[in-house]
Amino acid sequence: MELARWFYNRGLLQTFVLKRMRSVFLSELMSDSNDQSGIEPLAGIFEPGHNCWRKERADKAALLIDCANYYRALHYAFSRAKYSIFILGWDIDSRIELLRGEEAKNAGGRVTLFDVIYQKASENPDLKIYLNKWDYSLFFAKEREPFCEAKWNFRTPKNVYFCTDYKTPLGASHHQKVIVVDDEIAFCGGMDIALGRWDHRKHHVAVPQRKDPGGFFKPLGNNRYGPYHDIQMMVTGLVVSSLAELVRERWGKCADFEPVPLRKMTTKESRLWPGDVSPHFINVDVAIARTLPKTKTSQSVREIETMYLDEIACAEKFIYIENQYLTCQKIARALNKRLKEKPDLRVLAISSNKPGGIMEHKVMWTGRVLFFAIASKDISDERFCVVYPVSQEKGRQETINIHSKLMIVDDRFLHIGSSNLNNRSMGFDTECDLVIEGRDEKMRSKIASIRNNLIREHTGREEKNIKDMINGGAPLGTLLEYQKHSRQHLLKIDDSSYKDERLAWLARKIGDPVEAHILVNLRVKKLLGSFLVFAILALALFSWWQPDISGTFSRESVLNSINSVRDSNFSILWIGGIYLVAGAFFFPITVLNLTTAVVFGPVYGFFLALFGSLVSAAFAFAVGQLIGEKALFMFRGTFEKIRQYVRRGGVLGMTLIRFVPVAPYTLVNLAFGMTGVSFSSYMLATLFGMLPGIFAKSAFGGALRQLWQNPEPRIIVYTLLIIVLWFVILWATHRLFIHYKKKMGL
Repeated sequence: MELARWFYNRGLLQTFVLKRMRSVFLSELMSDSNDQSGIEPLAGIFEPGHNCWRKERADKAALLIDCANYYRALHYAFSRAKYSIFILGWDIDSRIELLRGEEAKNAGGRVTLFDVIYQKASENPDLKIYLNKWDYSLFFAKEREPFCEAKWNFRTPKNVYFCTDYKTPLGASHHQKVIVVDDEIAFCGGMDIALGRWDHRKHHVAVPQRKDPGGFFKPLGNNRYGPYHDIQMMVTGLVVSSLAELVRERWGKCADFEPVPLRKMTTKESRLWPGDVSPHFINVDVAIARTLPKTKTSQSVREIETMYLDEIACAEKFIYIENQYLTCQKIARALNKRLKEKPDLRVLAISSNKPGGIMEHKVMWTGRVLFFAIASKDISDERFCVVYPVSQEKGRQETINIHSKLMIVDDRFLHIGSSNLNNRSMGFDTECDLVIEGRDEKMRSKIASIRNNLIREHTGREEKNIKDMINGGAPLGTLLEYQKHSRQHLLKIDDSSYKDERLAWLARKIGDPVEAHILVNLRVKKLLGSFLVFAILALALFSWWQPDISGTFSRESVLNSINSVRDSNFSILWIGGIYLVAGAFFFPITVLNLTTAVVFGPVYGFFLALFGSLVSAAFAFAVGQLIGEKALFMFRGTFEKIRQYVRRGGVLGMTLIRFVPVAPYTLVNLAFGMTGVSFSSYMLATLFGMLPGIFAKSAFGGALRQLWQNPEPRIIVYTLLIIVLWFVILWATHRLFIHYKKKMGL
């Protein structure tokens, strides 16, 4: 028996070797053939550290096409979450309904994102929920939820955490759209939980449920919008663990405290996979590619750009693109080069037709003119075409807004993510994409089927007809032919009206840069909000002091205003009130101290600045005790640091923090209130800690006042000496801080 088994196994081994040799021989023999269908390549292109971050296995992977399908899957996963939910996005709007129409009625529960999160967090205190959205530019205020930060921070249980991501260079955006639930299932693609996204694949001209709340300037109104197309990928398996690391890394970078640790999967089957979604792929390798902008301590990561270029270089017959923006000239040159190398290659790009505003028009639409000119140079319209989809119904026609970020190369590469084909997605913003490579005939057939199904959605043609047209080398114009039975059609984009835009080159430099050059992280929303509030307060004060403001800013009027405030019997009350209001808006204490010294002089200004600082500190301390730790969870790193100084150093430790502030003045005061230290010890430490700095600022402010009134050489010299004194005090307090920090083991 053993001998027979040996011969049997040996025969199987020989058969396997012969089959493998035959496969390799055929692959080499046909490597130059234009039709690679069914031929397994010798090696894939995924190379971690080059065109991707990691290559991981997915037990299941499926495309969720259009937001109705995506939001339904999210509602299913959120409703069953037990351990953690991470939402990473360009926007997160709490008012969005995840289920609509009959689905919402049949759900029998809450369907808005806020209600679902609130209910889950209330029912399960052990469930940790982390929401990380971009600290947006005011350019997008029209489509953003007003006061969302306060809503998430104050109206949710303490196991819901929210932060605004500002850790990108000035002008860059946090654009990754990744959601991970229980470290079991992940979603990655072009979709945000945001206004104006929800739609079905049929893209009817008029849909009652295609309605969301209004943006910042229309908080009580409704926003109706047209057809909208987008794509997300849903995965389970080991790839989820890598995406779970990615969202935790981003959270730790922006929220200043670490979230719950990564949970190891104990079973391959995820209970969070919706039963109504059939996976497109089973047991497939998925590459994770990123874009990360350059920072002060690291170079940019451009894996996505490299992946796109490597995929294009492998194209043989057909590249299918869906993308909101087409401006990256490096991608355009790669397409043109490959089109010239492969005479049978055709490229169909579907994009949006109309810009959403002046900046989008000046930046992205003029950029697309250049993209098209480069990519189509010496190439006929039948081989390279940029089109947009429309929906026609009952005599009406609506343009379908394209927001998806997808590229399918032949039947070999399926590339889905958050990255647009513009410059900023290649090196300036944060992005995350997923890529699947067809390594065998079954996978390639599935990739081709997905491509054909998407084209079917936009044209109304049968998938078999589309497959025959692509495999048969039909000109692109045939895919644009009008189908009488179909509501949806593809039309050529005409960008000729954007060719000669004034200052478009400057707009593109600002709005679509290739890489970060100003490596500064600013909390744009808070800075602009504080500036606006204090501008209004300043205007109100000027109007009260000087009803006729026509000469308000002359030298004489400014001096008269300063003197009137200084000589007022209620100046100390004014100072206390101003410091209270300023502290509530996190206004810099240094600016307040300097202004006080300029107005009241170095001596009187010193005592008033000290008084105002102590009043602000006392008030913030009381507020910190009232609101508790929940309100400042996004600064938990600062909070923990302060608590450590209090625990180990007592009054001296608190005084050291005043010497070298670890965070804005008001934030430190609030954090002290939450630590539970005694009020008397806190105020004593604040008094001693603030004295050196206020003394230096008062002297400098007084010098500035004298310089303003009498700019003589001796005053200039005096001012310079005060500046030197200020730096000496800063240096001395810093050295003292370092000395006692080491001594106390902090």
